Amino acid sequence: MAAKVFYFISGVLFSFIAFAQRGIVFENTMVDFGVVKSWDNPPAVFRFENTSFDAQYILAPKTSRKITVDYPRNKIESAEKGEVRIFYYTQETGPFAEDVLLYYSGSNTPIKLTVKGNIKSLAENALTQCPDFNQSLKNEIKESWTEAKVINKITKEPIPLVLVNIGREKFYSQKNGEVKVRLLPGVYGIYAQADGYHPFSEFVGIKKDMGTLIIEMTPLDVPLEKDVVYEEEPAIKPDSIPVLPDEKPEFSYREYKANHIVLLLDVSGSMKQNGKIDSLKLAMHILAENLRSVDRITLITFASKTNEVLVNTPGDKKDLILPAIESLIAKGTTDGVLGIENAYQQAFTNFIEGGNNQVIVATDGIFNSPNYSEAQLLLMIKSFKNKGIKLSVIGFGKEKNAVSTMQKMSAEGGGNYISFSENKNVKQLLLDEIKKQSKR
Repeated sequence: MAAKVFYFISGVLFSFIAFAQRGIVFENTMVDFGVVKSWDNPPAVFRFENTSFDAQYILAPKTSRKITVDYPRNKIESAEKGEVRIFYYTQETGPFAEDVLLYYSGSNTPIKLTVKGNIKSLAENALTQCPDFNQSLKNEIKESWTEAKVINKITKEPIPLVLVNIGREKFYSQKNGEVKVRLLPGVYGIYAQADGYHPFSEFVGIKKDMGTLIIEMTPLDVPLEKDVVYEEEPAIKPDSIPVLPDEKPEFSYREYKANHIVLLLDVSGSMKQNGKIDSLKLAMHILAENLRSVDRITLITFASKTNEVLVNTPGDKKDLILPAIESLIAKGTTDGVLGIENAYQQAFTNFIEGGNNQVIVATDGIFNSPNYSEAQLLLMIKSFKNKGIKLSVIGFGKEKNAVSTMQKMSAEGGGNYISFSENKNVKQLLLDEIKKQSKR
């Protein structure tokens, strides 16, 4: 009976606090594991509710190297509930206490979440350092597949014998419209042709567990709809935006939205000439120094093949970003389209709702590939602009065909074409472009 009374009073008290304190309200702000005989990195769970009338965003927290925080990245609607999980990794036994300062969009004051305990011994499966969650995600999504089906957009009936190009492969749909293909998560160019129908041509991002990919073909007697263009909505009221502890006054969260910047860098051999790669690295250093904890950076290089140097890395992780920049070496030939597919996949997968999601290509050559025409490349760029992912191009050199292609790319991508050789303030070049695109 006493326990029931306690929980009833606790529930009433939480409801009273939630009403009085509009915003992200936690049921508990401390998890004390007590004495743990065998530590195996259990999560400390903190449950919350958005008691305000406005949608809120939890901002990326600053933590020690011993802590990983799993928190909602998307918009949290009014009255929506959720949880934050904190994982602690250590090689040591004995007492510990770790604090995490958590900011959200509707408050200037952080919420302090505390994890503590007393570890007597480490379990055999205990992790002594933060795991590579990017690699874990890659391993996880390899087990997830998506299938495709072709239908009439008006009648929703299946269409048989449709020639479908998915990526670099060709298939024919069966009587039930199904296409015998299984797709791993990623970005695919989809092209379909059938008598009596408008050609279907679109680049599609496949997410984990999204189900069957539906290819809707429009009959020739029905006019095609215009592209539905992504329009950003103000996610946060300016007067409720906090000042972050790691931001600089000239790049404040109050004035500039959170960014996910995917830098796609040409590191082919020609970038060695005239100090191009060194100038680019200098501009990247200036950018890295100004990135905030709410920002994310993905760094992909391309030459004869692509390489993911950094993926969705928080902007305040300077110890990871700066060495990655210094490691860049120019060598090899160029296949830019292969790189841009990868860049869009990362931008799509790690999309920040209400933020600036931007691919920035830096190159001195023409984007060429035996698998894509210029028209198909521009179609890809336009398709992702309509999904909220901008594209800008930083061009080196003055070769007319290359400059023409890069200008078309930036125009279709809703970003800017910037001539590196004509820009006097090359140090600020990257930062200025991102500030321009993320301005509230």
